[in-house]
Amino acid sequence: MIRMDEYLERWASKYKLLSHQPEAGSKGKRFYRIDAITSVPSFLANLANAGQVSLAYVTQFDAVLAGQGEKFLMREHRVFVLVKQQGVDVQNGVTEELAAADAKAVGAEVAQDLLAYIYNDQKRNGNKDLEGIDFKGASIFTTPQQFNGWWPTEVVFTQMQPRILCVNREKYKTLP
Repeated sequence: MIRMDEYLERWASKYKLLSHQPEAGSKGKRFYRIDAITSVPSFLANLANAGQVSLAYVTQFDAVLAGQGEKFLMREHRVFVLVKQQGVDVQNGVTEELAAADAKAVGAEVAQDLLAYIYNDQKRNGNKDLEGIDFKGASIFTTPQQFNGWWPTEVVFTQMQPRILCVNREKYKTLP
């Protein structure tokens, strides 16, 4: 089973708008692993150094049994594109609305680029680790709440993954 967080971190390093560089420390960090959008301590701690666009992957594992004989797990992947609202120093309704709309548009564009990249890697490059991703059911939506000047756009997609059905005896001290 693929570690989607590792895959997405590699993508964030390749994608120009993110240019994630973990080796540069907090100033180069643009990818985060989170539990939920309301709980992003690593991102908030790095807020002063965070770039204009960042990516966060929800590491909570959500899956249901699926398929004939329940031999598969239908896993939900949740990714947030976080875009900093630009140019609003003074509370001005029209200017603030436009800046918010611009941030949301950038988030939606990055989200579409991410899905296109995964689709291309799966379909055209034949990446077997990405098999089972349902692009028809994928969704992109902006969160109607700003977080400390950042607008999150959520990307959700599911992936059918084979379920482990056999007991690996090496993982146990004793078995009946």
